[in-house]
Amino acid sequence: MGADHVIDHHKPLGPQLAEVAPRGLDFVLSTTGTHRNLAAYAEALSPFGWIVAIDDFDSLPIGSGPPTRAAGTTSSAR
Repeated sequence: MGADHVIDHHKPLGPQLAEVAPRGLDFVLSTTGTHRNLAAYAEALSPFGWIVAIDDFDSLPIGSGPPTRAAGTTSSAR
């Protein structure tokens, strides 16, 4: 399938991401379950990394308060 690394969604996400990308991720594309994984994604990002989420906007805490690292990286304002 062309994958260099595979993440098991049944196991904790953070440690797996840290093992695969110890310097952080430059880009995360989340198509489902973003509300469950947003904190792990934000923790795993490299400085100025991006999170793009295309799943249920209503379940995400974006736009409900002041910008944070996680919310700011999902904004189209970048």
